[in-house]
Amino acid sequence: ATAIARDDLDFLTWDHPFVRQVMEYFITQGEGESAVARLSGTGRQGLVLETLFLLDLPDGDGSLADSFLATVPIRVVVDHHGRPLASDDLPANWESSLMSDDPGWFLALPQLVGEILPEMLEKSQNLAEKTAQIHRLEGAAEMENVLTREKDRLVTLSKINPGISAKEIEALIKEQAHLRIRILNAGLRLDGVRLIRIFE
Repeated sequence: ATAIARDDLDFLTWDHPFVRQVMEYFITQGEGESAVARLSGTGRQGLVLETLFLLDLPDGDGSLADSFLATVPIRVVVDHHGRPLASDDLPANWESSLMSDDPGWFLALPQLVGEILPEMLEKSQNLAEKTAQIHRLEGAAEMENVLTREKDRLVTLSKINPGISAKEIEALIKEQAHLRIRILNAGLRLDGVRLIRIFE
């Protein structure tokens, strides 16, 4: 899946690498990370784009920063107008009623390829980013609480244990600042995408 930088939130067009890779997913993969599907009996017609995003740290970061980030996927579902769908906009348990679909049907629709799908992707990305920022702030706050308690513990122990040096405490303070930067700058990674045709 594609890693999405936080500053990569400009308008998406057909030429955008993110859009091109998603389209390639639809064509070459029918299940798993990406898929196309159809859903009938909804009382409405249109398109639905379902995306799953994960918060992602750059390669080389230790597991400590990662442990403070939410691991639950950020799920976004929008219609062909880019509007987020509420739980009651589609039938209950609609996912279990999905049927497989031809992965290349949309290529014959220039407006869908050039305008509608990029707008759906952009809206999904922006909605996911709002949720991601909440998770980043929560993760940073949790990290601050944990490491501040550890710092206070070391300071207290250092008064009775000469084996705990000031350098050790300073290193923890630096690590705390480093982790805060890494957590607050965690990127979004697209983990799954599904394009669904909706029929009455």
